[in-house]
Amino acid sequence: MNTDGPGAGDAGMTAENETGPAHGPHPETYREGKLDVRRVALISNPKAGKGRTGDKLAKARNRLAELGVDVVHMQGSSPQASRELAAEAVADDAIDVIACCGGDGLVSLVLQEQAMSGKPIGIIPTGTGNDHAREHGIPLDPERAAETIAVGRFRTTDLGLMKGPGFEDHWFGTIAMAGFDSLVTERTNQISWPTGKSRYVAAIAIEFAKFHSLPARLVIERDLVLDENLTMVAIGNTRTYGGGMKVCPTADPTDGMLNVTVLKRLSRRRAAMKFPKIFTGDFLNEEGVSTFRASHISLRMDGVTAFADGDPVGPADFTVECVPGAGCYIVP
Repeated sequence: MNTDGPGAGDAGMTAENETGPAHGPHPETYREGKLDVRRVALISNPKAGKGRTGDKLAKARNRLAELGVDVVHMQGSSPQASRELAAEAVADDAIDVIACCGGDGLVSLVLQEQAMSGKPIGIIPTGTGNDHAREHGIPLDPERAAETIAVGRFRTTDLGLMKGPGFEDHWFGTIAMAGFDSLVTERTNQISWPTGKSRYVAAIAIEFAKFHSLPARLVIERDLVLDENLTMVAIGNTRTYGGGMKVCPTADPTDGMLNVTVLKRLSRRRAAMKFPKIFTGDFLNEEGVSTFRASHISLRMDGVTAFADGDPVGPADFTVECVPGAGCYIVP
């Protein structure tokens, strides 16, 4: 690698409330540069996109080879095996970039080993949502995504770090959630049709039949407390989940803060009117929606599984901290 490489409220509140530190992270926390990419560890998930990864993997691998990049293909027999391979790639000084050929779940798995390392993640998106790729402007075409990796342009970003008594510390790059939206995500992972964003729409319809708000305790920056029934809480390092649903539409992964979108207790009719606006982000001024910006959040919502980057993490009893500059991605 060359020397330019990366280093290691109240109900009805509608305006974003910045309750975090008065000053953001130092500008040097965020770096941009270009690597001389000679060798890539290509970690794949054959199940991503409901098994449609194979052809895209071959195209990306061939394109990298055409561009003179040495590709070391890694494919674990299980998520744990894939994570161990990611740890090996992070530790190998001969590997310039760890390329994830899969969906957001694979990127999340690699993040657990790559976060804070300074070694960039490249993405060949083949999943259902591909929200990491969307946020960083990475082409969905596998050959163009491979070309982006070969160019070697990178930037560092914030990551969220979840901690809870029911799971080990967990990094995320996009959005953590609990409540109705986590139930929808869980349902989405269980159904195979339709594809893309339409799967989330179908999952919303299924889960809505048993919709209800849930008792919760949300603490923003350790002093602002919401202790009431809530419909959903989304904590965003980036803007979208579910294949482009703009639940945190003003989130910026390079500002040292997380955006929190809270949907308060709603009737089924009112919730039905608001949920479609999550697709466009056109809900911030709606009654019953509160938004915040914070560097530290804690949430307890009994009986609910917390999700992050589209995958289950553990019980919804956790804290989240924004860690400035902890992520590093290859970008166009």
